[in-house]
Amino acid sequence: MDKVKLDVQTRDLAASLRGLREGKLIPAVFYGKGEKNIPLQVDYQTFRRLYMKSGSQLIDLVIDGQTNKKALVHQLQYDPLSGKIKHIDFLRVSLKETITTEVPVEIIGVAPAVKDLGGIMNVVKDNIAIKCLPTDIPKQIEVDVTKLIEFNDSIHVSELAIPEGVEVLDVPEDVVVIVNPPTIEKEPEPVEGEEGAEGVEGEVGAEGEGKEGEAAEGEAKDGDGGEDGGDKKD
Repeated sequence: MDKVKLDVQTRDLAASLRGLREGKLIPAVFYGKGEKNIPLQVDYQTFRRLYMKSGSQLIDLVIDGQTNKKALVHQLQYDPLSGKIKHIDFLRVSLKETITTEVPVEIIGVAPAVKDLGGIMNVVKDNIAIKCLPTDIPKQIEVDVTKLIEFNDSIHVSELAIPEGVEVLDVPEDVVVIVNPPTIEKEPEPVEGEEGAEGVEGEVGAEGEGKEGEAAEGEAKDGDGGEDGGDKKD
């Protein structure tokens, strides 16, 4: 495993955390079994680049250019608005004791079900929980998706290629990645009864008009008869 080195500086507890962040520094702390807490600060971009490259791997933490500490990034705190890293917890580790941590998955290849059939790749697990010595922590767990040929094909934890000396803690049957069928938007169907309602309304109107016409015609006949009757009497 390649060594990952990070230069950090001790931090004055009287210094404003806001001022540090405005100066493009991240406040941090180093702690662990048998160690006193050491407040630290680190350049934002330096740490960001290193973390993107190394992830959960073991770090040689060089404090003030002198003290070397073996550490892991135990926790990151993010600003909820900007999304920037606002604090780092570095955890001291012993090279002779196994630890539990999480490493990210790395998708390798192109799934035929996505390329040829238009399926949607769904990564269900972004990280895999593992247990191993600090020196055996892999940078990532590779997931080869080239065997996902049909819709709903999936890869489970038990199918992952795990480096020697690393124990996976996740359930073997857990799905890591799956290809879902594409979502097809259906055209809205007409509401039942709309056409019928118009037809019925039209029929009722026609029938009503017919009845009104017949009634009027009957009244006219009655009127005519009355007038004829009057003529006869006269």
